[in-house]
Amino acid sequence: MKILISTVMLLVALFARDELNELENHAIQNAEQYGSCEVYEFISTVTDEQVVFLGCGTENEENVGVLINTRPDMIDRGEEFFNVTFMYGALSPNEETVNVRYQFDQEKANEETVSTEDASPVLRHIRPKENWMSKLIDRDTLDQWLDWISESEKLQFELKQEEKVYTKTIVFKKADKAVEDFKERLNE
Repeated sequence: MKILISTVMLLVALFARDELNELENHAIQNAEQYGSCEVYEFISTVTDEQVVFLGCGTENEENVGVLINTRPDMIDRGEEFFNVTFMYGALSPNEETVNVRYQFDQEKANEETVSTEDASPVLRHIRPKENWMSKLIDRDTLDQWLDWISESEKLQFELKQEEKVYTKTIVFKKADKAVEDFKERLNE
């Protein structure tokens, strides 16, 4: 399933002209598919800066999924940061934040606020009315997310905006292998 890679490429195609020129110096490399998940790198051909992505999506719908990516632009005094991004094709946020409730298998549900402002530079250029919202996380939170993804069968999430609720379920297939690959790339 190349849905998430094609989604990122679609998002890149939506950039404004000068932002698109900046992205011409980037390439998706080393893409690997693992069931409903994939791992790939978005690399600057000018600076060699590398953003590693882990994406898991639904089988039959484009623009529905969860992305986790590195944030090399945010490394501060040895502390690493990452993004968790929820994508849903029907979402058109008209505000900068949306509430998300998510639950892995039968675990306790979590609720947080996600934003277009916390997105990685790759997504940040996209107009606010696109279909994703992000949360900046630290390494400990990343490790928790990776454990949930590798050990769970599914993730159900609800994006709440005003009076609308958008609910989707991602069934994980071979997610443990994708998480293992993602972790290996983090350690390179």
